[in-house]
Amino acid sequence: MKHNRSRKPALNVAEEDSFRYPMALAPKNIPSKAFPPWNFHATAAVQLNTKRNGGGLIMFTFLLWCILFVFCWPLALLALVAYPFVWLLLLPFRIVGVAVHGVLEIIYLAITLPFRLLAAPFRV
Repeated sequence: MKHNRSRKPALNVAEEDSFRYPMALAPKNIPSKAFPPWNFHATAAVQLNTKRNGGGLIMFTFLLWCILFVFCWPLALLALVAYPFVWLLLLPFRIVGVAVHGVLEIIYLAITLPFRLLAAPFRV
């Protein structure tokens, strides 16, 4: 006896393309209400590098802490308690570093903009 499985109705073009295009790159013939207010495509570019260097670094740090715990457990516990305070102390320097990096990136882009425009293929 065969089961009669009902298929889901096919998505129309607007629903299908809403998952394929970000909002800014959407074709003009698709109504804008078909696009959700969020954009998963933008978050795909922001990824943690845990597979390349972060995962191994965390394990190495943990192993060093375990060795320190075996040799001098009071110092290891002190390091464990002091780490969040040191992180909070260094947080403003990280924020300033991000801001300076952003400003330098804007300056670099402003200087190289004419060269990038000249190197682009001419389109009519």
